[in-house]
Amino acid sequence: MHKRPHSGRDARYQPLHAPITLPEDFPFRPTYHVQKDEPITTLHRHDGIELGYCFSGSGVFVVEDKVMPFSAGCATVINERELHLAQSTPGTESSWAFLYVDPARLIGACDEPLLLSTTELCGREFANVLAPDAHPTICALLRELADESREPGEGHRSVVRGLVLSLMARLHRLPGRRSGDTSSRAPSLQRLAPALAYIGSHYAEELGIPTLARVCAMSGTHFRRSFGAALGQTPKEYLTRFRVQKAASLLRDPRHSVLEASLSAGFQSLSAFNRHFRAIMGVSPREWRRPAA
Repeated sequence: MHKRPHSGRDARYQPLHAPITLPEDFPFRPTYHVQKDEPITTLHRHDGIELGYCFSGSGVFVVEDKVMPFSAGCATVINERELHLAQSTPGTESSWAFLYVDPARLIGACDEPLLLSTTELCGREFANVLAPDAHPTICALLRELADESREPGEGHRSVVRGLVLSLMARLHRLPGRRSGDTSSRAPSLQRLAPALAYIGSHYAEELGIPTLARVCAMSGTHFRRSFGAALGQTPKEYLTRFRVQKAASLLRDPRHSVLEASLSAGFQSLSAFNRHFRAIMGVSPREWRRPAA
């Protein structure tokens, strides 16, 4: 059952704890999910690591203060520390495998037991969404794990254990693991989660400090100060980054023009969109969409 904290804030945007029950004898649970394009208003976290593989579709993952586009073939890694939500590109849906596992209990004795820890796989600089061109081995392992779980073969449990161990070893090679402020800023992020969820649902609208502060039950001054301290950026900077990443996911679909993507993401002018897109993504919108052409 999802547990929602009690408060006087708007209940629609409060963060959830969504516990995952794993079998005692084999702590691994595969799920398969079609993500619709309806806005998800609530950030949530689980009590264990979530490994994802995107079979089809595109959209964005919001993991606390990070906004990352995904597309078919991407893998996701989200541990028990980080609040998150996913949104498919408007007008589409995406198909996923989400795999929940307790690596230490699943594998047991290991020459390098620290590789089975999940607590380090997070942080401000940790990339939770892994693209297949940059991380082909991790994405291929997750796809194999998802396929094996859907159609178990002979020696299924041994195959799953081997794939999970290989995945964990490679995940521990990724840069940006567990920035030092992860635990200290967790309470602040919990209080700001309603604002992040609200942005996720209303990013294309005009959003100001009073609205965002209200869903967090804070004064405007306190909200602005808390946001900057916890996320290292202003609310306006976060909103701009969110809009750019939403546009980036739209541009992967050749049916959307650059102008359509910019307007759908909430930009009022094409020149502003091009400027912000290049500053955040490092390339122009047309250059970004070129690999998908």
